[in-house]
Amino acid sequence: MIGALFTLVLAIPVAKPCPAAPNEERVTLSTGSSHRLIAYGTLRLSPPGIAKAERLDAREVDLIGLQAGTATLQIDTPGRPLRTVTIVVEKYVGCALVVSDLTHLFPCGSTLELRQRGDQVVLEGEASSVAEWRAAMDALEKHPGVVMAGHLKPTVIEQEFLAATAALAGAGVGRAHWTRAGDTALLEGEVPEERRPELLALEREWRPRLELVLRRWLEPKAQLPASP
Repeated sequence: MIGALFTLVLAIPVAKPCPAAPNEERVTLSTGSSHRLIAYGTLRLSPPGIAKAERLDAREVDLIGLQAGTATLQIDTPGRPLRTVTIVVEKYVGCALVVSDLTHLFPCGSTLELRQRGDQVVLEGEASSVAEWRAAMDALEKHPGVVMAGHLKPTVIEQEFLAATAALAGAGVGRAHWTRAGDTALLEGEVPEERRPELLALEREWRPRLELVLRRWLEPKAQLPASP
């Protein structure tokens, strides 16, 4: 018997078209995975045991797959038609389902790419927008075993820092400006004491955005189950 040794490499571009809103809302989950849904109002989920709907706040709901099957979530919002979401939960079978589970997170036209290499899923490419990079971070939070090999386009990082500094200048808070020291965003400069409240408000607004574009995912936090 002659054995052949090979490595499976499956490349799946994240980019997808921007379709019109579908008539039917459908969410596909794997067992143990989650999906964030914007849903105002009262929730009714049936049958029990397939999925769980946890309200995070008045705006957002976390859908969690419990076991394979199909469930229906009805969202009753005062003054609006009854909204129905079909939740399909699939048994977790390894890397291929991870790829399927993550693809919907990315904006249309994404330049990132998910690659399955044996029993690993690798996210590669160059993100060309902050929205795309945020989707990459969300994907890695959802499945910590994914290996991050991509990066954010340097010009996008520069544009965010310029915009943050322009916001300071527009608010007239003195000579404050944002600078980058490696992977850290620093707010420097002299600000009159009476303008410090405006400065603090702008810092609260812009620091998370700058930390996002500087963020790197150095290594997977968990091991993905092997594909059958």
